[in-house]
This record gives sequence, structure tokens and C-alpha cells, in this order.
Amino acid sequence: MRRRHRIKPRTFDGTGSFESFWAQFENCASYNRRNNADKLAHLKASLTADAGQVLWDMDAASTDTIEKLMILLRNRYSSARQSDKYRMEVRLRRHRPGEPLSSLHQDIRRLMALAYPTLQPDARESIACDHYMDALDDADFGLKVRERTPISLDDALRVSLQLEAWMKDVTRTRRTSLGIIWAYINRARDVR
Repeated sequence: MRRRHRIKPRTFDGTGSFESFWAQFENCASYNRRNNADKLAHLKASLTADAGQVLWDMDAASTDTIEKLMILLRNRYSSARQSDKYRMEVRLRRHRPGEPLSSLHQDIRRLMALAYPTLQPDARESIACDHYMDALDDADFGLKVRERTPISLDDALRVSLQLEAWMKDVTRTRRTSLGIIWAYINRARDVR
């Protein structure tokens, strides 16, 4: 009989998605065949920083079962409780200089899931596309992406990557052409 490796749950510090942490924690507990007492001990050990504060700023009766602690954490850190914050973040998100478009795409997707946890997926995709194109922070580039009417956030990324590659090629071609022109002008000056 082979020994199974244990999966160690990740830590949660109060930032990021509580739902993602909880899904991973439940997966680890299920795989490791933990009972409720073990789950409670591992959950408490997984809490760090602000989330770990829950263990000492609440009375012991509020954290003595997995169900009570999970409800307490969900009430404090669930994206449903913080959706206004994430809606503002996604609205204000802008493409940073030098940031790959794929990073912007991934961050918009993450923020959308946190900002609109109960929204239907097709509606979320439509809103995400608008936020992504606004986040490009270049009106001309954003308009070019919009003109191609992407139907999903992934489609908007594909279009923007394609346009970005074409723009880089045009810029390179112009630089090469200008270099040739300057070389010709300099040779003409030297001949005089």
C-alpha cells in the first residue's frame, strides 16, 4: 500500500480572495481526510496577519468550531462583503507602462469575479470587456479594440495583442525607413 502525500493548505492573510482560499482549504482537507477537529486546527494555523487577528480579537466561543470560524471569516473577508471595493478597483484599473496586456487581462478577470460574484457569466464577460478596454488607457488603441467588437474578455485580449504586435511592427518599419533616409542624407552631405 502506497503512502499518500499530504497536501498542505495555503495561508490566508486577509488579502486576496477568501473564496479561492476556502476552496483550496476544503480540497486539502478532503484529500487529507481531515475530521472537523483537524480541519479547525489546520484552518487556525493557516490564518496569518490580519486574518490571524480573528483568533485573538474574538472570544474563544466564536472560533471553537470549523463552522463558526468559517462564518466569521466569510463575514469579514468574503468578496460579497467587499464587492463595492472591488467594483471601484476594477473601474479605476489602468494599464501600467511596461505591463504585459495579459497581466491586465488577468487582473480584470480577478477583480470582476470579486466585484460581481453573483452576476451571470455572460453579463460579467460583457462588463469585463468594457473595463478592459477602458483600462487600456489609450483612447485610440481602446477604440481600435472596440471596433473589432470582442465578445469576451479573452477575445478582447486576443485582439489587443494582435493590434499591439502590428503597431510594434509598424514602429520598427518606420525606424528602419528613417534610418535609411538619414544615412542617405548624411552621405549626400559628405559628397558636397
